[in-house]
Order: sequence, then C-alpha cells, then structure tokens
Amino acid sequence: MKTKFLGICILIAAIIISGTLLYTSFYKSNYDRYKVAGAKVFDALEGEFVESTIKVEPTIVKEKIHIDMDEINKLLNMRINKEYLTPINCRKLDAYYCTQLNIWAEQYNDDKNSGKINNYSKYDIESIESGNKPRGTYKQGKPFWYDELPINVNVTNEYIIDK
Repeated sequence: MKTKFLGICILIAAIIISGTLLYTSFYKSNYDRYKVAGAKVFDALEGEFVESTIKVEPTIVKEKIHIDMDEINKLLNMRINKEYLTPINCRKLDAYYCTQLNIWAEQYNDDKNSGKINNYSKYDIESIESGNKPRGTYKQGKPFWYDELPINVNVTNEYIIDK
C-alpha cells in the first residue's frame, strides 16, 4: 500500500512539474526580457546588447504661403528702406528668396547642361540654393541674378511660395 501511494505521489508530482514547465515555456512573459544598462539595452534571453535598427528621421513640413508679386515688391522696398517688417512679412520674404534661389539653381543647371558654364563644381547648385555665388563662371551672357548673389537672407526649405 505504501509503495502504491508513493508511486501515485511521484506520478502526480511529475505531472504537475511537467505541466508547469510546458506552461511557462509556451506562455512565458517577455516583460523582464529587456534590461536597460546605461545607454544600451540588454536582451536577457539572448544574452547580448540590442542594437537599434530603426532610426526615425524628422520630416520637414513645408508650408505654402499664398502671396502675389505686388506684395513681394512692397516687402522688398520696405527691406531696402530698412523699414520694420513683421515676422509674417519676414517669413514671406524668406519664402520668396527660397523659391527664387531654387529657380535660379535650376536655370544654372540648365545653363551647365547647355555648355554655358566654365569651371563648374558639383557643389554649385547647393551653393546657389543657399544664397551664395557659385564657383563656376559664365562664358558669356550671364543672367541678371548672377551678380545679385550672395544674398544675406535666412534661406530655409520650410516654405514654398505658391503664386
């Protein structure tokens, strides 16, 4: 009788232990898997530090500003006369300059492709877009805007002018 009781107890204990092991292996929580160690994350299950693979880049939101050229001419005259410009007017002028510099950079690129430019540098387009004079020089017949560069203005790509 004692041996039967002992055998039944061992069998029940074996069932409970195997059931517990099976349950924990299938339904194990990953809550304590990752540990923060300084500036790195440690994976306790794998036994190694985790390298981040996802990098989030900030997206630049481009705001459209609706203005007409009469208003731009008025703002340009105000800037020339050193009159006070409100922050909104400054943003409008910056958007105008940004758009204008992009148009001039496209024209410069077209002139380069048609062979009108000497000493062309691969950074000339970015230089024009940032408001600086390009390194390349025109062979003949340079456009009016070429002498107007550099323009001291805060040029950003945050605004697009919509005429």
